[in-house]
Amino acid sequence: MEIEKNQIAKKLSDLMTLFVRKLMRPVGQLTRNITSPLHMNVITILSEKEMYTMTELSNELLISKQQMIPIIDKFVDSGFVKRERDNVDRRSKRISITSVGLNFLDNINKEVISIMKTKIEYLDEDDLFSLHRALDDLYRIISKIHL
Repeated sequence: MEIEKNQIAKKLSDLMTLFVRKLMRPVGQLTRNITSPLHMNVITILSEKEMYTMTELSNELLISKQQMIPIIDKFVDSGFVKRERDNVDRRSKRISITSVGLNFLDNINKEVISIMKTKIEYLDEDDLFSLHRALDDLYRIISKIHL
């Protein structure tokens, strides 16, 4: 079984490289003009839950709070995020995405979907069906992997 795990790990690694080369670079070009990939991760994560503490957000992104502070400051200045005192722990700040931030993220996501559609438009129906099924399976399985 260990050999299979090594083969699966190798294929996942190869798939990530291929995915970046074929799909993520064009998306990176779009978002690079607006914000960094890390900033996109931050705002995406903020959209998934009502509020985060800086510690929760840092832990989710696997970066230090010191690295997180300038990112949050930039988002607060742009109106994408708001920072409030925690009513329970006055030393802690709660971070949440604003409607402006949600609109920004929605617009980026629409652009990304448009780019992806152009990438797959040359696939035939069989390939599209296979890709759809494979993505459903991949999403389901990868969601089960623990950090």
